[in-house]
Parts: sequence; structure tokens; C-alpha cells
Amino acid sequence: KQESVSRDEAKAARVLGDDPKTGKPLSVRLGRYGPHAQIGTRDDEEKPTFAGLRPGQSLETITLEEALELFKLPRELGETPEAALVRELEEELGINTWKSCLAPLSFASHSYDNFHLLMPLFACRKWEGTPQSRENQALNWVRANDLKSYPMPAADIPLIPILRDWL
Repeated sequence: KQESVSRDEAKAARVLGDDPKTGKPLSVRLGRYGPHAQIGTRDDEEKPTFAGLRPGQSLETITLEEALELFKLPRELGETPEAALVRELEEELGINTWKSCLAPLSFASHSYDNFHLLMPLFACRKWEGTPQSRENQALNWVRANDLKSYPMPAADIPLIPILRDWL
């Protein structure tokens, strides 16, 4: 493991693309406090926003989609899981629903290297609109029995049998 970096290495940034919300460039670089992602530049009127890379993520291999996820956490203080889901469904899929249309089914509990995730699983009984990709993710309707053949984060895998039983 390299203990120090040169000034040139610290200044070097890898531009991944543009943030879809602001249109500003999203880049990754090695800074004073370690590797981080940055939306915007020092020359912008507003200061850039920063998010540290998670353990296992690399400046050389992180994708735009992975870097964008870094800026989604933490949720706003006081936001309930139901409110977060309603907001995320609108932001990521362009569909509208209401807390009263969500039914809790189960949850997943998963330990990552630097945090523990407790993730609720809800059934959404009613929504308006047609789901469509707003963040460049691939969408596909699949049978519950086929879920195990799709790549997914480790935290999601224990939810497959629950979805199979419910769907």
C-alpha cells in the first residue's frame, strides 16, 4: 500500500461524466483525506460537493452510477423509510405513489466493511405512471423465480426467497 502520493497525483482527476441533477462534471481523485468523488469544480460559483469512496471502491474502476450512489446517503434527517421510498421511486423510476399504498413485507440486514445496512422491503400496491430509467439503469420485468440469475448487491440476495413467496 502506498503511504504518500505526489502533488501531481493528488491533483489528477478522472472525470466519470455529468451529474444528471446538476449537469456538473462528476470526477474522482485522491485528496488529502483519501479517495473521493466530487460534483462540480473549484471554479464553479457554488462550492463542489464531495463524497468519500467506500472500502473496495477504486479510483480506477468506479463507474458513474456507483459514484452517484455515494451522494444519496445519508438520507435527510427525519425522513421515514416510506417517505424515502416514495421519493426514490419518483427520482429513479418516474412513478408516483403514496405512503398509504406501501405494505412492509420484510427487511434485510447486511454488514459491509464500514457500515451495517438494515433495509426494509415494501410491496407497492398502487402507483401512477410507467416505470422508466431516470438514472441510466437497465430495467426489466422478470419472474420472481428468475431473480437469482441477475447481478445484485449482497444485501439484496436474502430478499429473493421472500419475493418468490409473495409474488
